[in-house]
Amino acid sequence: MLKALIFDLDGTLVNTIPDLMDAINYALKKHNLSPISPDKFTSLAGGGIEKTLRKVLPSEIGEIEYRQILKDYIEYYEVHCDDKSVPYEGMYDVLKVLKQEGYRIGVVTNKREDLGRRIISKLYPNIADEVVGTGPNVRPKPHYDMMNLIRNRMKLRRRKSIIFIGDTEADNDFAKNALIHRLIVTYGFRTKEELIKKKIDAIFIESPSDILYFVLRRKK
Repeated sequence: MLKALIFDLDGTLVNTIPDLMDAINYALKKHNLSPISPDKFTSLAGGGIEKTLRKVLPSEIGEIEYRQILKDYIEYYEVHCDDKSVPYEGMYDVLKVLKQEGYRIGVVTNKREDLGRRIISKLYPNIADEVVGTGPNVRPKPHYDMMNLIRNRMKLRRRKSIIFIGDTEADNDFAKNALIHRLIVTYGFRTKEELIKKKIDAIFIESPSDILYFVLRRKK
């Protein structure tokens, strides 16, 4: 019996690209590096900022400079993480209905947990039962540490009682590694065509309302 839906944050619940772009281009400019376009950044995102930043930076950037750029990014983003980020259209109403139907809502994010909680509390007040992010001994997706942690916090013993919803190949692998049923949305950081090229073997969801339709149909 389905009891809980666990959501990815970036690209699934929230369009965070404007704030992520501001932070990364701030850090790049500070080191006299060319800015990155939104399309390129979106295509590279997934797996956490450390992994994404390595993809963004020129290959000649050494480890010491990489660490300084990452530090500058983090210092900027932790101040501005919720300046321009917005929920995807219709998602707030979908989550409200799911809560009214008795489902519990969790969020897992590759952000630091305090930043994830801040964004969710601002954009989805009184919706999430639990938010889990990265931290000491909690590795980013696709490692399944966060799924184990959120299951423990929410006391979800049975894997079959959970559906995970994400938007990237890292999310798909995260749920597969955790042995959790998954839905992958196509309105976030990856298009349906990109996901198909990456051989994502999941059910695709084209809009927030389709999540509600899928869950309520399953309930009948």
